[in-house]
Amino acid sequence: MKEESAKFLAVLPWLKLQKEIEVGPFTFWRWPEDAEKYVPNQAERDGIIRSVNKAFAEMKQSPEDHSWKPVPLSSFCVISGKDGGCLFEDNEFRFLRKPVDALNACALFATHIQWFVSETGGEKYRHPNVIFYKNSIDFVLYRVPLGSDSPYWTRPIRRRHGNEIHMGSPEPIIKPTECTAHELNSNLPLLSSLGKLLESPEGPFKRLIFRALDLFTSAFTDSKVIHPYAEIVLLVTAFEILLIPEYEEMDKAKQLCFRFIELFKDNEGITHKDRLRDKNKTEKEYPWKGWWLYEFYGLRNDIVHGEKIDLARFNWPHNPNAGSQFEIAIGVFRLAFMKTLAEEGFHTETDEDRYQSDRLDEFLSGDKYKSFPQEHDEQWMSWYLEKRFRP
Repeated sequence: MKEESAKFLAVLPWLKLQKEIEVGPFTFWRWPEDAEKYVPNQAERDGIIRSVNKAFAEMKQSPEDHSWKPVPLSSFCVISGKDGGCLFEDNEFRFLRKPVDALNACALFATHIQWFVSETGGEKYRHPNVIFYKNSIDFVLYRVPLGSDSPYWTRPIRRRHGNEIHMGSPEPIIKPTECTAHELNSNLPLLSSLGKLLESPEGPFKRLIFRALDLFTSAFTDSKVIHPYAEIVLLVTAFEILLIPEYEEMDKAKQLCFRFIELFKDNEGITHKDRLRDKNKTEKEYPWKGWWLYEFYGLRNDIVHGEKIDLARFNWPHNPNAGSQFEIAIGVFRLAFMKTLAEEGFHTETDEDRYQSDRLDEFLSGDKYKSFPQEHDEQWMSWYLEKRFRP
């Protein structure tokens, strides 16, 4: 008789949601708020909470002696399949990385860096208004078998170099201090489009998209052991996977830029004064968006070839309000990602998509925009009316 495969619960212990979020054939839901809906049996719910309490904990300060003590999680996120089942077999578990990356990336895409002026002294400071910027650690996925005596319990422990795999039932993993206590809402552009892609048949395009997302989200973490150089390399690699999966025998930086510019051929642009030769050896100016990506790729090249790096290169000098190169890369990658999905029929461009695409060069070439172009900016209505009523 064939032995039944072990079943695992898919848990993101640190992720907090405002409500359930669907990503294609998967649903992310809240424990305990949605528990009765997905696990109607009380005994099964009790078993789940016992297993999760053995696996994870958070630190709370005692009001008596002010000492910090581990306590069970007050809430956590669970993933269910389309049929409502929240238990997965070992060979199914690896597919859950894709919806997690989709949700993580769309949370990052919502990042909006804003400038504020302090009440005293008029000092300016920047602040991301999205809670998950540089917090992809909230999206760490674990598998938890039910039952304290399960022989299948394994837990990866992250170390400075690699992982250690602990068998049995070790002490609970303590919630990292970098995690946020805020809740993620479901207003995440591109998430429904990625859901459609998840429900589509497997193929090269689907593989490339989620490989690019994997590298993109891996570049954003609060971990103190990840060097910014490594994050730059991951980000540029994500652009390469997305834009030039079939690399030709020419200057890779230029090919990357030309493919990127091609995506925006129907959008307004501002040409940069410098000239480069295209693949047909024609010398011409090309838009600021291409120039930004060319410079970003150059930073990556200097890193991997051991060149001396001026820290000023981690900022974009042409718009001091734009933030760091990491922050610019979020908005630029989202647009390239959106355009790529639209080309393959998985996304329909919104007014905001078109507005950001039209205004990207203006954002990169000067300080008119105080943050990445967003719907309801000061400039939004004039752009919208011009597009709406242009003869």
